[in-house]
Amino acid sequence: MSGLDESPKDYEEEQSRDSEGTESTATTSRSPDEVAANYAALTDNAPTGIVIIQNDKLVYANPYILRLMGYTEEDVPYLDVWQMIHPEDRERVREHYIARMRGEDSPEQYEFRVVTKTGEVRHVELRATLIQYDGKPAVLDNIIDITDRKRAEQGLSESEQRYRKLVDLSPDAIVVVSEGTIVFVNEAALSIYRASSVDDLIGRKIAEIVPPSRREQFAARMRSVANGQDASLAMEECFIRMDGATFTAEVAAAPIEYEGRPAVLAMIRDITERKKAEEHRRQLKRQLERHKRQFYRDTILSITNGKLDICEPRQINAYVCRAKLRMEVRQPSEVPLVRREAQCYCQQAGLVGERLESFMIGVGEAITNALKHAHGGRVYAGRTAESVWVGVADRGPGISSLILPKATLQRGYSTKPSLGMGYTIMLSVADRILLKTGKRGTTIVLVQNLSNTHQDWTPSDFSLDWNSLFC
Repeated sequence: MSGLDESPKDYEEEQSRDSEGTESTATTSRSPDEVAANYAALTDNAPTGIVIIQNDKLVYANPYILRLMGYTEEDVPYLDVWQMIHPEDRERVREHYIARMRGEDSPEQYEFRVVTKTGEVRHVELRATLIQYDGKPAVLDNIIDITDRKRAEQGLSESEQRYRKLVDLSPDAIVVVSEGTIVFVNEAALSIYRASSVDDLIGRKIAEIVPPSRREQFAARMRSVANGQDASLAMEECFIRMDGATFTAEVAAAPIEYEGRPAVLAMIRDITERKKAEEHRRQLKRQLERHKRQFYRDTILSITNGKLDICEPRQINAYVCRAKLRMEVRQPSEVPLVRREAQCYCQQAGLVGERLESFMIGVGEAITNALKHAHGGRVYAGRTAESVWVGVADRGPGISSLILPKATLQRGYSTKPSLGMGYTIMLSVADRILLKTGKRGTTIVLVQNLSNTHQDWTPSDFSLDWNSLFC
């Protein structure tokens, strides 16, 4: 057991010895009873346990320790001090007591467990000192109840172990960065960076595992997160493994305090394979789109006897780049003027009569489509040795591959009211139509031969059921 001060009787004897060789006046001297009473008050009201053990027996215990253990002052002569110590700690505590009584080295302060009268186990901290009690050596112990502290420490330790287990078992790499330096990594981080041990990563600057082109930006992001300014959602970043290979990762970062210093905790997930799979899917989608458009192109070209050609951008650009006439059309009121300018150009190029008039009807439909679907566009015109052409380009949403056959060939089909006859009319009046469409807009070029080689075409020229063929 433990205590902070010597017993009242011991202090009384010390006071008596001191007073024997000292002259004192009547006004300043205190009687032995007064001294004993003062020290008794101190020990009885002490906020810690005070006990004296002599010859393996408990000879004094103050009220604090008696309350802690559940005994009364009358119980003290009958108590076995060693039986009050937890069996697993009993031998160690008794060895310390024996060593101190012999004057041998013994720890002045240590912890152990006691068992109260009711069987409750309490944790205590002891400070011991060797004294003289009734003229014989004894050990004075000062005892502090640390049960609550130990339970808190145990709870904290268990919590720390749980979180440590979660960190160690996390499939994502967890990296803690403080002042730009890596100070902690989990097992997954060793795997993701292909490090042989934590020493390969701990102590390195975080910038060293980021490609040079990204270091400044990444370091700025880490500083921002550490300051609590940019604890945002996950971002993608490129990192360098220990073997020099690079990989793409998804990073989520948040500010924390690590060992008393501000730091950033980053959770890093290798998404290299996912990115490859996504790129592979995009390539397949692009390839499928190309094949689908080629199928539609071949089919539509065949059905229209070569009149309607679904083109690639380079084929359209060959016309647009050589255009001699360029005009903007942004609102319906501009359509008549633009149409007249195009008609004049075609007439000067040698297209006249009914062929000119019917051709301009198709041009008007193309311009109207651009206004209705894309709120305007640009009109081009040019000629070759054998033909004249007019093109209309817009920045609308384009025509989806899934509805392209219907939009161009099915009589009356349209994604907007009143436009269903547009392509039907254009096919009826032009010798050839080139169409490029996509997410960045649609361009249509109507070509009319200068010589009268026009072949009439109507939807009744073919008998395919587009609903069954393309749905």
